[in-house]
Amino acid sequence: MEGQLSEKALVSVIIPVYNVEAWLPACLDSVLAQTLASIEVICVNDCSPDGCAAILDDYAARDSRVHVITLEQNSGQGVARNVGFEACSGRYVYFLDSDDMVEPEALEELAARADADDLDGIFFDSRVVYDSPELAKRYQSYPAVHAGTYPTGVMSGVELFEAFMAQRDWTCYVQRQFWRADYLREQGIAFPTWASHEDEAFAFEALVAAERVAFVNQPYFLRRYRTGSVMTSKPTLKNFASYFQGLCHMARFMDERGIESEAADRNLARIYDALVRQHKQLIADGVDVSAWFAGTDLLDAYLLFAKAQKAYLHHGLLGKQAQHAIDQAERICIYGAGVIAGNVFESLVNQGRAVEGFLVSSMQGNPKAFKGHRVRAIDQVPVDSKTLVVVSVTDGYRADVERLLDEAGWRHVYSKE
Repeated sequence: MEGQLSEKALVSVIIPVYNVEAWLPACLDSVLAQTLASIEVICVNDCSPDGCAAILDDYAARDSRVHVITLEQNSGQGVARNVGFEACSGRYVYFLDSDDMVEPEALEELAARADADDLDGIFFDSRVVYDSPELAKRYQSYPAVHAGTYPTGVMSGVELFEAFMAQRDWTCYVQRQFWRADYLREQGIAFPTWASHEDEAFAFEALVAAERVAFVNQPYFLRRYRTGSVMTSKPTLKNFASYFQGLCHMARFMDERGIESEAADRNLARIYDALVRQHKQLIADGVDVSAWFAGTDLLDAYLLFAKAQKAYLHHGLLGKQAQHAIDQAERICIYGAGVIAGNVFESLVNQGRAVEGFLVSSMQGNPKAFKGHRVRAIDQVPVDSKTLVVVSVTDGYRADVERLLDEAGWRHVYSKE
């Protein structure tokens, strides 16, 4: 790393750099123009193929606050941010993308607020800079500011997250967040190492684990919309895979930390729904999504959402709570006798789970046996607290099945296709 600060900086700015030579100078100029002098700027060159290396060397030579780390191979933003964070010395850390900018007073005012209230983190707003009128028209709905109303005082992370979700105001942009470095270290929170959508998991986990956070209604961050960025590019299989991994990562985090929040459950469901839409689009574009799943251990996994007396099991990750429910069940029945039920059956069998049989609303139109097991109508089976029902139907039947099971007194696990 080039250059060393003689004293510990108050704020470390971490900037991953890749293929942004046209916008990098504006980014660095905005950081170096901060009214707060006690900063260090750690730029992580992610093997950028353009002229970024020369630009970084020039800035580092002219300003001792600029430090350059060059990775040996292109690794993505998550890895680059983690490398920069490991090298930083600041009390606070701010993650900025190399094609965006920040207002001059941002870091001084954020650090002052964090110091005054002993905060783990701060969330704030932004304004948008478009590189063309066409982009401005296409992305005019970008949520530059939070539209909701929020308390001005200190909250827990879960409280702020629930406030965001209640007003449909949650965004994961790490460039609109300011963190105490030791808090992230103590909690072991880092960016996932897959490329794209890594900020979804980081932002969620950093917020819900925090004890003291605040929201500041100031547009400190300048988001640039340009052609060819991740924000404006068409989703690919790589994007889908990263988003899916993020969903699993967040579910594990909630399970391991014992975080119970209906708002957090809704956020995971939101991501799942987005994945369903992406999946359909990729299939329509002729992309073989199943080939990616086949190369992972995620195809036969499930993601748990526990609510009240019910345990909803969405296709995703078999978390500890879901595993516990299945492990504790003396008998397992699957509700459904179609394609989804068949897939769930194969998944459970592959895990060594014995399935007693299949349940349906009515025998009319259904087979008497499926996958070598008996099919019975739900009213033919007495309610048994030792039997776990895994609901495996399409969304069109989900509400009716849930109501039927609720009325019958069953506890059930819902598996979404």
